[in-house]
Amino acid sequence: LNRLLLDYTKEIKSAVGKKIEILSFLKENLELFQFILGENILLYIDFNYLSSVWIPGDPSLWRYVFLNLLSNAKDAIEGEGTVEIVLRASVDEGSHKKFLMIAIKDTGCGINEEELSRIFQPFYTTKEKGSGLGLFLIKNHLENLGGKIEVESKVGKGTTFKIFVPIISFKKMFDSTRTKSKKAIKILLVEDDDENREIIKSFLEKEGYEVKDFKTGEEVLKHLGDITDAQLLLIDLNLPGMKGIEVYEILKIRCPELKVIYLTGDPLSLADLPESEVLLKPFKMEDLLQKIDEQLLKC
Repeated sequence: LNRLLLDYTKEIKSAVGKKIEILSFLKENLELFQFILGENILLYIDFNYLSSVWIPGDPSLWRYVFLNLLSNAKDAIEGEGTVEIVLRASVDEGSHKKFLMIAIKDTGCGINEEELSRIFQPFYTTKEKGSGLGLFLIKNHLENLGGKIEVESKVGKGTTFKIFVPIISFKKMFDSTRTKSKKAIKILLVEDDDENREIIKSFLEKEGYEVKDFKTGEEVLKHLGDITDAQLLLIDLNLPGMKGIEVYEILKIRCPELKVIYLTGDPLSLADLPESEVLLKPFKMEDLLQKIDEQLLKC
């Protein structure tokens, strides 16, 4: 252990003096992370509308942290499940310093209280072939960066690891103040799930938006002549038949100023589309409103 820590200390000193833009890092590694989890576990990422966050460390250090935690999450999930990576910027009330909280939540089997109290100890492991050093080294990595790691777990419910690390600088994508009257906003909603479509339409209409809804891209084309002044297209990315991107390209010809938000459960879409145009499922209605604000501010 002493030899390991000596080597580790040399590497961590190098990483401490560096900084990394963590959102870009996560986007670049999405495919790798999903590969680690396998096809039966869905990966969701919530950036909370941050456009950039610089934190201490380098890609090698943070790749080690995420791969270890995601691998643990995969081992804890039997069969199908989900893993969610959530980012939140906050200010510590005591020190008034800015911290980034990175939560990694899984829907696995959970950890009992006895194991939970020992998981950061060196050489402690419940895995048959585990070294018991992964979480121990992660904890030391983060403490050397001026951060920390916490864990919450319920047997049968899942586990959440919360990483807190100092923020060097960060930016939000937009100011949430609305610049247009909702009554002047016309939204096209295309969603093949009847229940989801009705829920979204009802919510947006209560918020004051004018909503015209369709089930498929083909249905949109049948009514193309009636679509002249819509400002926003809210559409499922992976519709049956004509896909969301195809529908948007056709509508753009008729409405050049039309903005779009793609609804999808596939986090890998963030690698191919602008983040401002993607809302990952499942989402909260407050997130939908924020995403709509973000797009309409471009108008």
